[in-house]
Amino acid sequence: MTAAPALQASVEPLDAVLRRMIAQFSGVPVMSIERMGIGAANDVFRVSLADETRLALRVLRNQTRAGAAQEIELQRALHSHGLPTPLSLRLRTGRVVGDEGGRTFTIAEYVAGTSTRDMSDALARDFGRTLARFHHATTDLTIDHHDALHPDVLSEELDDLAPDDRAEFDSLLTGTSALFTTCLPTANIHGDLHLGNVHVADDRITMIFDLETVEHNVRLLDVAQSALSVAEAAGGDLLQAGNLVLAGYAEIAPVTAAERIALALALRYTAVVNAAWFRVRGLPRAEVHLGSARAIAR
Repeated sequence: MTAAPALQASVEPLDAVLRRMIAQFSGVPVMSIERMGIGAANDVFRVSLADETRLALRVLRNQTRAGAAQEIELQRALHSHGLPTPLSLRLRTGRVVGDEGGRTFTIAEYVAGTSTRDMSDALARDFGRTLARFHHATTDLTIDHHDALHPDVLSEELDDLAPDDRAEFDSLLTGTSALFTTCLPTANIHGDLHLGNVHVADDRITMIFDLETVEHNVRLLDVAQSALSVAEAAGGDLLQAGNLVLAGYAEIAPVTAAERIALALALRYTAVVNAAWFRVRGLPRAEVHLGSARAIAR
C-alpha cells in the first residue's frame, strides 16, 4: 500500500486544499482551521465555521478508504451500545468518505472534552470496563484489518531493526507465541486505547477516539496495551497496572483463568511491540517500552 504524500509536500497551499474539503460538507464560510495533531494514520484539524459549527477534519495518510468506511461501522456500533465516539458526517454528496486533490478525508463532529495525564486506580479500572464494553459492542462486526499488535505486523517491524537490536527483541519475545496458540479469547480490539485517545471526567472515560487501529486479535492484548499507558502515567509497576485494568474488565465480562495466567506474557509482548514501533522510527520512547519488557521478563 502506498501512503498518501505528506500534506506539507503539496505544491498547492495546504489551507486551500482543506477549504475545498470542508466545502464538500458545508457552504458556510470557514473562520479558522487549526491542526490538532498528526497521528500514525491521519492528520487532524479543528475547523470553525461562521455559524459557530465546529468540525474535526481528518485527512487520511496511512488509512485506506476501506479502513475509513469500516471505522464508520465501528462508530455506529459503539453509539448503539452507549459508547461515545465522534461520528463521521455525510458530505453534500451523500458520501461519508470524500476525495479532494488525490487525498481521502472524513469530517466528524468536533467533541470538546478533557484529556488528562493523571492516573488513578479508579481510572485504570475504567480502562478495563471500557475495553470490555468495546469488545461486546463490536462483536457482530467482521474486521479483516491487521494492525500493530498482530504478530505478522510485528514481524515486519522486526525485519527493519538493526541486527544488534533484533537479537534483544527476539529474546524478549521468547515464549510469547503461546498467546496466539493457546485458545485465549479473541475480540475486535481497539488496539491503542491510551490516555491520548480518550476524554476523561471524574476518573471515567467519557469519549473514545482513533478507531483505525481496531483489529480482531487476542483480547488480553487490549488490556495490556492500555496497561502500558496506565503504568507510564502513574510511574508505577506494569504488572500492577495490568491487574488493575483486568480487574475493571472483569466487572463487565468474565475473565478466564488462562487470561489471568497469561497477563504477564501479554504485557511483555505488547511492550516489545511498542518498543519496536518507536525504535524503527528512531523515537526515544522505544527505551521506555524496552525497559518495561525487560522488567516483566525478569
